[in-house]
Amino acid sequence: MTRFTVAVSLLLASTAHPSGPAAKGVRFNCGALGSPSATVQIGQLATKPSKRGLFQVAALPTPVATGVEIRVTDPNSNPLGDFSDYIAALTKTQEFELQNVMIYLGDEKHPRLTAQSISVSKNKWTLKRCAVSILGAHRSFAAASASSTQLPILLTPDRQQPIPLASILERTPSKPTP
Repeated sequence: MTRFTVAVSLLLASTAHPSGPAAKGVRFNCGALGSPSATVQIGQLATKPSKRGLFQVAALPTPVATGVEIRVTDPNSNPLGDFSDYIAALTKTQEFELQNVMIYLGDEKHPRLTAQSISVSKNKWTLKRCAVSILGAHRSFAAASASSTQLPILLTPDRQQPIPLASILERTPSKPTP
């Protein structure tokens, strides 16, 4: 799928009725041309009214992607930053929402990170009901956050130690040192 097709799909999404789907099966690469950092597949793309304090503003729609699958092809890159930049450039907004998100490394069958929802606002990712898989161990969190502009990217669960995203996306995880 070309970038033009994705751009048309995303532009249609911003004019859609808040409760109705605008595009289905959107797929694109993000990162540098010729060597993408991630391949993204979105099941459904629509909009909803943005929330400003206690008010919902329909005139300022927020893009919402449901069924998001991110396959990281280059774990040494910044896939979250590349994804944020790509969506922000196409939708002309710095805020969007992702629902039912799974992040994989390459062709793996099991996701390394899952989240029920992610709110992205100016490169800050706020994850709700997320789980990570590191060295075969699974950890779940009610909420976590990450900044896609500060390297290394750290996933910071509420009131817990930050987890480097690189450790979640390692190809051959090394044993932790005692």
